[in-house]
Amino acid sequence: MMPLVRTKLQPPEASPSLLARPRLYERLRYALHSRVVLITAPDGYGKTSLLTVWIGESRKEWPQIAWLTLDAADNDLRRLFVYLVEALPHLPPTRRAQLQAWRETEVGLDAEQWCTELLNDLAEIGDATIIVFDDYHTITDNQIHHAITFLVEHLPQRCRLIIATRSDPPLPLARWRARGQLAELRSFDLAFTPEEAAAFLLEEMELPLEREHIVALLESTEGWPAGLHLAALALRHHSHQGKPVDTIISGNRYLVDYLIEDVFNQQPSHIQ
Repeated sequence: MMPLVRTKLQPPEASPSLLARPRLYERLRYALHSRVVLITAPDGYGKTSLLTVWIGESRKEWPQIAWLTLDAADNDLRRLFVYLVEALPHLPPTRRAQLQAWRETEVGLDAEQWCTELLNDLAEIGDATIIVFDDYHTITDNQIHHAITFLVEHLPQRCRLIIATRSDPPLPLARWRARGQLAELRSFDLAFTPEEAAAFLLEEMELPLEREHIVALLESTEGWPAGLHLAALALRHHSHQGKPVDTIISGNRYLVDYLIEDVFNQQPSHIQ
C-alpha cells in the first residue's frame, strides 16, 4: 500500500489576514445548484482561500466534503483513486476496502467500472456530498480526465464536484455549460472590488492610505489579491508620503520573488 500524504486530504489553514468575502461565499452557495463548479484563475486570486473559508461555514448544508489537493505526482489513475477513496470517509469500511483491493489487482484497471461502483455507493448512502479537486491544472493524464468526466456525468443527485484550477481543464465544459450543469467563477469574479480593496488595505493590513492611494493600488494590480497583498507589504517598509504608489511597488523584491517563484517558474519553457 502506497503511503498517503494526509495533508493533501485537508483544506489548508486560512491566513489570519484573509479578508472575509461574503459576496463570493454567496456566489459559491448558489453555484452549487449545478453539478460542477469550476473556479479558474491564475495563481494568487484566492481560489483555495475562498474554498477553505466557505467549507468551514457550510458543514450544515454539506456535511460530507471530500478535499484533495492535487500535484504532478497524481498523474496516475490508481494513485488518484487511492486518494479519492480516502477523501470520502463516509463510505462504509467494507466498501472502502473492496474498492482499494480492486484497485490493487494486477489486471488492467477498468476505470469506468471502478467509478461505477463508487457512484453506486454514493447514491446508496444518499448524503449530500461535495468532492473538491484543488490545483487540477497539475493533472495532464487523459485517463484521469476521462474518469472525471464519467464521474461528473453520472453523479448522484445530492453530489457535487468543485474544481479549482489555474487554467480550464480538458473536460467537456461546453457540453456541461449547455446542459446547465456547470457554474463558473473566474478571475474577474475573484478580483477585489474597490470596497474589498479598501477593507483589506485599511483594516486587515492597517495601512494609513488616502483614497487616491487605494485607487492607484487597485488599478495597478487590477484587483489581483496577491498583488495587493505584496504591494501592501512593500508599502509597510517604505514611507509613501509624497511618492506615487506605483513608484514604491515597482520592482519591489516581494513582487519580483513571487512572480519568479510562483508564476514564471511554473510555466513551460516556451511560455517563459
